[in-house]
Amino acid sequence: MDLNLDQLEKKKVQPKPIRKPQVRPRPGQNSQQQPAQQLPAAEQQPRQELAQHKEEQQHPEQKQQENQRAEQQRRAQELHGQELLKKEQLKRTEQERLHQEQRLEKERLLLEQQRQNDEQLEQRQEQQRQAQERQRQQQQQQQ
Repeated sequence: MDLNLDQLEKKKVQPKPIRKPQVRPRPGQNSQQQPAQQLPAAEQQPRQELAQHKEEQQHPEQKQQENQRAEQQRRAQELHGQELLKKEQLKRTEQERLHQEQRLEKERLLLEQQRQNDEQLEQRQEQQRQAQERQRQQQQQQQ
């Protein structure tokens, strides 16, 4: 396994490290007190990947457990999302039902108002007819 990793590492193109300008110590300063220089980021990344790969190979059951936990968490989030969707759909359905009830109530009120208007119109027409009939009778009596 290590041989394959070495081959993989050799095949990767290693970018040239970025050179930092050398800082000369001031007079009176000891050059040994300078902080240790870190490897450039370009060199650190492949080493981190290699270390991570070796870690994964050394602890496959731990990695499997982590994968299972991640899968369970993903499923739980998915279920939670589905529950939220269901709640949202129920809420929308309830709102639509309420709007429908309001529309039906308005329609019922309009129909009731129209019925009352029709009754009033019929009453006025009946009153006019009766008044005309009385007038006609009075005219006949006068003749």
